[in-house]
Amino acid sequence: MNQLELDILKARESRQEILGGSDGIKVITSLNVPGKPKINENINNIARDVTEDVLLFLEGVLAVEGFLYQVEDAAGYYALISFREDIGFDARFVKELCEILEKFHPIGRLIDLDVYDELGDRVSSGRVKSCFVCGENAKLCIRGQKHTVEEARMAFDELLLEYLEKAEEEGLADYLALSALTAMIAEVALDPKPGLVTRKVVGIHKDMNFDLFVKSALAIVPGFRIIALKATEIENLYQFREI
Repeated sequence: MNQLELDILKARESRQEILGGSDGIKVITSLNVPGKPKINENINNIARDVTEDVLLFLEGVLAVEGFLYQVEDAAGYYALISFREDIGFDARFVKELCEILEKFHPIGRLIDLDVYDELGDRVSSGRVKSCFVCGENAKLCIRGQKHTVEEARMAFDELLLEYLEKAEEEGLADYLALSALTAMIAEVALDPKPGLVTRKVVGIHKDMNFDLFVKSALAIVPGFRIIALKATEIENLYQFREI
């Protein structure tokens, strides 16, 4: 084992200590970086941007402040977002929110959002992530060694570069789309709301529930993004009628 591998191992052990020292529900944000190095300027900048998106979304939906701790070490970028114990939501719901964000985010396939409950136990949804090389079951690709580390790293770097190129011109549109998604999920997550759909009940709406609402929100959010992009091209508000 060389020095870099020893440094990565030591960094991962240190993370476990940090995780154990935090109370309440915790969300670990990182990028799934294949191969080495685990850090460089682009990776760190994007990882910090992703963390800001996660914090914006979770704080907006949960309506509570998260406490952020960030680390950049040999094992890569790592952010711990912790919430006090009395937030009114359980860790499984927070995990569900993280999966919603992963589905929405432009580089959701590269993001790892791990949720731990108040006892420090990792919350798993059982959902299978897609491989960012071929789009198939990521676990099966890893177990079967379907792709080399070099192939995985090349696909990772290409996705990051594409994200960076678009972010310069489309970053505001992404932010507005995320804000719209946050508002919609926050509204449906609020409970109780007599007669209305919440994360717990369907109210008087026999054709709607929380999961369907979330799917609907994810379906229309790209439209908000398109409107935001078009808004940068128009000269007056009357042109919105043509969109």
